[in-house]
Amino acid sequence: GTVNLLAIVADTKQQQCVLVDDGGLRLITAAGKVVWTRAAAGALIGSGDLRGDGGRFALFGGGPRLTLIDLATGKEFWRHLFQPAHVTARAIVADILADRPGLEAAVFLQHGEEACLVSFPPDAAPEVIWQRRVVEGEFNERYDHRCDIELDLSDPDEPLIWNVRRFRCRGYDARTGKMVSTLTYEIGGAP
Repeated sequence: GTVNLLAIVADTKQQQCVLVDDGGLRLITAAGKVVWTRAAAGALIGSGDLRGDGGRFALFGGGPRLTLIDLATGKEFWRHLFQPAHVTARAIVADILADRPGLEAAVFLQHGEEACLVSFPPDAAPEVIWQRRVVEGEFNERYDHRCDIELDLSDPDEPLIWNVRRFRCRGYDARTGKMVSTLTYEIGGAP
């Protein structure tokens, strides 16, 4: 087989383990013991105490799907399926909204027109804080093969999410999803 993922993650006892995806997903201790095995879930987006409750989870993205897996058991805790079916959920995980417990994921749909912010609270199921259309303008950006996401959390009261697609960089208010800036790059007089 082919190794699609090899990542060092901490389990609930703060012990280092290896997360391996070689067609199936498994968690292996440093001593080589397989803790659990399950079906692969896609690309690893983030792992750790995502819910702010001391538990250990891993967020995966595969096509239009986000999946949150409990690292203690390997069981699926939550799944969200975006539409249309041809999109790829690109995401970045951080403490984006400092006043809320748990972490958040900024999600932009590559080959799609929407974005959202998902919160991972400690005592409830993950929640979509906002979801809105982010592709607009005279050029249809949804088919671009690039969809980069960066965060500016330097001011906790005004967190920003940056999304770069093709020749545009747009900034969004992380609390509302409202676009606050846009910049078009030009080379030789054309975008």
